[in-house]
Amino acid sequence: AGDLAVRKAFEHHYARRGRTLSEEAIRRRSRAWGDHQNLAIHYLLAGMRVSVAARGGEA
Repeated sequence: AGDLAVRKAFEHHYARRGRTLSEEAIRRRSRAWGDHQNLAIHYLLAGMRVSVAARGGEA
């Protein structure tokens, strides 16, 4: 949750525009994924990259 890319991915998918999520909020949400946290983070990062690329930006 302290990783900048992970924080940006969480904010991209879960935060309202312009708001940041605390490290504790990210950890709390990711605990629900249990043993699949690594896979879920991978999908969040990939989803952010695809979304940004589709808008013509760079991830």
